[in-house]
Amino acid sequence: MRGALLASLLPLAGCAQLQAVNEGFNSLTEYITGKDNAAPPTPLQEIKEEVAVEVVWKDTVGEGYDGHSLNLIPALDGDRLYVASHDGHVEARDKNTGQVLWAVDTGYPFSGGIGVGPGHLLIGTDNADMVALSATDGALQWQATVSSEVLSIPKEDKGFVVIRCTDGRLYGLDAATGGRRWYFERPVPALSLRIMGGPAVAGGLVVDGYAGGKLVALKLEDGQVQWETMVAHPRGRSEIERLVDLGGEPAVQSDMLYLAGFNGGLAAVSMAGGEVQWRIETVSGDTGPVVSGRSLYLTDDDSDVWRFETNIGGDMWRQGDLHQRRLTVPAVFQNLVVVGDFEGYVHFLSQEDGHIMGRIQVGKEPFAPKLVADDAHVYAYSKDGTLAALRVH
Repeated sequence: MRGALLASLLPLAGCAQLQAVNEGFNSLTEYITGKDNAAPPTPLQEIKEEVAVEVVWKDTVGEGYDGHSLNLIPALDGDRLYVASHDGHVEARDKNTGQVLWAVDTGYPFSGGIGVGPGHLLIGTDNADMVALSATDGALQWQATVSSEVLSIPKEDKGFVVIRCTDGRLYGLDAATGGRRWYFERPVPALSLRIMGGPAVAGGLVVDGYAGGKLVALKLEDGQVQWETMVAHPRGRSEIERLVDLGGEPAVQSDMLYLAGFNGGLAAVSMAGGEVQWRIETVSGDTGPVVSGRSLYLTDDDSDVWRFETNIGGDMWRQGDLHQRRLTVPAVFQNLVVVGDFEGYVHFLSQEDGHIMGRIQVGKEPFAPKLVADDAHVYAYSKDGTLAALRVH
């Protein structure tokens, strides 16, 4: 699942190159001539249903993504599910019944969130605002202006709210007031991806990957650089071939960080000092992996789903039956791995070997970049605003 590209940062030729990458063309010439060599989405084949999937509840939330490329992912906190739409509508729902507990229309053009902190929700906008709303009733607690659009999911830890803007700046904001405590700036290259990921925050560090293949760790309390590591090296003759971006959200488990990048492979990095423990160059994915136990799950740029072993990076299985179906980030649910596709289908895969055990069509639109799951349900939020809770038996 490839991020939309920052064409606005380039002159016309650069814009065309970025669009060519985004639409799957092999070269700028193919984009200009209209010749498309990108593989089409794989048609769905009949499966033997080993799990029955049903919709527990289903409803509509505001205008959804309203035709924009956003990163509005529902958030679970206790018995509540929070969800926002681009038109500024925010709701708290009972996660089991779907009952609306409160709803507010804020007027903000939301683009990145929802993050959850003690007593509040954190959501970014496409006009460079960060907003904190009360988790109790949705009332505005504070608003802060940053440097550009916010697509990353805000993270709160030890009184700090950490966000990344699309211009490459990282901010550490005061969680109580929204006041700026620090920021870190690394220029975004002219040729780069509009990636939905954000930094990892753990162990007093903020760790973020950048275009060009570098990983940077900052001290949470003041934004000072603690270490830098070159995880992936650009290769190839053309600018497009050499495009590497580690902007997908890393996964953290204990003292290890796992990250994937567009043309950047999959790597395990020590949180303490930034040492690369292992790296696999043959997989590319701009959404970041999901870690569960001793396994990593990843949707690559071709929408193949992978399972890797955390200790040495061994490839345990690859599911290619959903090739080019623009899949979401995998969600780990019970003994299954769950992904949504561009036609509104949700697929339930075996954790053991990746085969498809069940599926259901929630609607006809693509989903937010991630599905959300707890022990009982999978929550799927479509870009048209459809929100559904699913269960299996």
